[in-house]
Amino acid sequence: MYNYEDPNRTGSPDDLSPIEELIMDSLSDYDRGEYDCLHGYEAELGKSDKYYQGYGDQYHFEQNQGKLEEIA
Repeated sequence: MYNYEDPNRTGSPDDLSPIEELIMDSLSDYDRGEYDCLHGYEAELGKSDKYYQGYGDQYHFEQNQGKLEEIA
């Protein structure tokens, strides 16, 4: 049984394991921006320019992918 299937689970589904937390802490601001966009999170306020650049680049990529799929 997976953790998300356990009816006694008390944390949110977004709980991170210690290894996942370590990985998230090691991401650059740019990578974190890409990650947030890729996973559907809204851009966080007060982040660095690199964060917003990563978020914007990923958003731009996803928009272009949608246009290419419409053409195909």
